[in-house]
Amino acid sequence: MSFNYPDPPVRIVPTLDTQGLRLNWPSLLGRRFTVESSSGLADWTTVISNLPATTTNCGLTLGTTNGQRFFRVIRLP
Repeated sequence: MSFNYPDPPVRIVPTLDTQGLRLNWPSLLGRRFTVESSSGLADWTTVISNLPATTTNCGLTLGTTNGQRFFRVIRLP
């Protein structure tokens, strides 16, 4: 018997602590993600690629930077 569970929507929850900016989002165990950043939404730079979800809540801690940054998370097939 096999089950096909749908992926939860990627809704990023940002938090700020003493280590920097933490991005968390729900995931299925074993899914992989790419996180990208941009300063103006036109050009995107890969922060990390092929990040595996080891729990049902995937996340990444980033250092703090000066200025405005945007982030997006891409679920890999």
